[in-house]
Amino acid sequence: MLTDCRGKTTSDEESKQPAQGVTHAVAQPTHAPSWEEKVTVEIEAKKAGEEDVSLIVADKDTKEVLARYNIPVKYLRPFHHYHCALTLPRKKDPAGTKLYATLVRKRSIIPRYAGIDYTGLEVFLHSVNENLAEPEGAIIAIARIVNNVKAYQEEMMSRASDAPPVPLTVANFPDPVMEEFDVPRVTNQGYPQVPAECCFLTRDAYGREKTWLSHSCGIPS
Repeated sequence: MLTDCRGKTTSDEESKQPAQGVTHAVAQPTHAPSWEEKVTVEIEAKKAGEEDVSLIVADKDTKEVLARYNIPVKYLRPFHHYHCALTLPRKKDPAGTKLYATLVRKRSIIPRYAGIDYTGLEVFLHSVNENLAEPEGAIIAIARIVNNVKAYQEEMMSRASDAPPVPLTVANFPDPVMEEFDVPRVTNQGYPQVPAECCFLTRDAYGREKTWLSHSCGIPS
């Protein structure tokens, strides 16, 4: 079947409104669809504490809902990038259905903190100057602000070769808990961000990608 992913709020559901954002449908029937698109859902600031955002995987033609992930907005730290594996149990599959997505809760005002005289740093990703030694596949550009460069380098060198490129927030549905979205206050790995418009890129293909780094909240865009 051809599937897409849709974003709605609790209020949208209750008032039977259409999804605020919908990805394209995959080109071919598959059990492992991939969209690589951004879906934006807007919520009134005063309602953020009581709203959920629903990510819905559905059949494009029949509108049958195949998976639904309801995420309480209050669980998400503003401007932090959550690189998630959202897991929904299935009767015949112990691993469940997993939706990999990056979640960012944005506010209309970026917070400022005493003693910090800047808000963010915009980085232009252009190209890789030197040939990489036998890259195994597509290249992903990751930006981080780290508090200890040496400790970060040592940690990266010692990690398993099959580890994911960014730490994953694993949340279990249909009833995720707030603790699954906890953000450590100090981490040598920083808070990674990938370019918003295209995550997986071939060498020398960064083009006009921009990444915006924020000291105050990790690395939002």
